[in-house]
Amino acid sequence: MKNATSIDDARSRAARVLDNLEKSIRVQTSVQVAQGFHKENVMLKEQIEALHRDNAILKRAVTIQHQRQKECDDKNQELKQQLQTLEMTNYALTLQLRQALQISKPIPARFNPNVF
Repeated sequence: MKNATSIDDARSRAARVLDNLEKSIRVQTSVQVAQGFHKENVMLKEQIEALHRDNAILKRAVTIQHQRQKECDDKNQELKQQLQTLEMTNYALTLQLRQALQISKPIPARFNPNVF
């Protein structure tokens, strides 16, 4: 500014200094913003990887639970069939027992006890 020959020259020099300062601040801010975005990007990628791992684990767990549920359903169906068979067998045996008891009963006393 000391070397300026006129006020217009001083203004021009001051404007250039301010422009250079503004450019420097913009560059520095851009670098800081870029670094911040890079850090955030790295952090988000790590979170995505962790979520993918968790997702894979949960998928395996769901598959295992589904298989166990299927096995339980199959066993339940088998036990229902076995119960039905046993109930039918029990009913048949009850009928046979009743029939056997009726056959083994003495003939009802319709005869006159005085007559032999």
